[in-house]
Amino acid sequence: MKNKMYMFSYTNYFCINEKNRIISDSVGPLNYSTEEFLNSLRVGCPINGSTIMMRREVPESVGLFDESLRYANDYDYWVRVFLKFEIGHLNIPLTLYRVHTKMGTKQYLNDVLKESGKVKQKYKAKLEKYLKEK
Repeated sequence: MKNKMYMFSYTNYFCINEKNRIISDSVGPLNYSTEEFLNSLRVGCPINGSTIMMRREVPESVGLFDESLRYANDYDYWVRVFLKFEIGHLNIPLTLYRVHTKMGTKQYLNDVLKESGKVKQKYKAKLEKYLKEK
C-alpha cells in the first residue's frame, strides 16, 4: 500500500476447515488488473473483508457500510470504493478463512444471493459507465 500509494488494498487468502487444515489453493486473482477486478465486481463480491486494509480517508470519502444491507454490505462498500479509488491487490495469501456448515454465508445463502443481486443491479449502470470511460 505504501509503495504504490493505495488508499485501499486486499490480499489473497486460504480457506481452512474446522480442524485448521488448509482446504483451498490461494483464493484471489492470479494476475490482477483493474479490468479483471471490474469484471469480478459485476459478477459478485471478489474481496474477503478479512483481507482488506484502507486508509482513514476512505470511509471519510466513501462513507460507512450501508446498514440496510444485512448480507451484502461489504460488496456494496467495495463497489463504492472502486468507483472512487484505485484498489491495490497483493497476490499473497495472508489470511486463513474458516469455512464451516454453521457460517452465515452457508446458512443464509439464498438471502445472500438475493441481496447481492440487488447490489449488482444498483451499480450496473455505474460500472458499465466506468468501463466505457477507462
